[in-house]
Amino acid sequence: MKIFHGLIITFLILEAADIVLTEIGISLYGLSYEKNAIMQSLMKECGRAFVYLLKLSGAVFIVWGVAAIHGKQRYEKLARYLLLILCLIALYGVLSSIYVLFLL
Repeated sequence: MKIFHGLIITFLILEAADIVLTEIGISLYGLSYEKNAIMQSLMKECGRAFVYLLKLSGAVFIVWGVAAIHGKQRYEKLARYLLLILCLIALYGVLSSIYVLFLL
């Protein structure tokens, strides 16, 4: 159970870090820094704050869904692996932003 809670916290921290790094990148390089065309269009239409809130809300919704799966004893292992994969995907986003912002 401790591993699962640690993965939840890690995932949410990585998502928040991705939002902060995206904001830094957009502040430095403009809206073209965001390579996701859908997010870029949403930022133009609704504003960056709305998109960041949407992204963080999505992360919380994902955690809620995975926690619901984890609550069923039969699927505990699946939920841990799913959350681990989501953490790795979020880590990739953070590391790629760090690379682009600070190492290029």
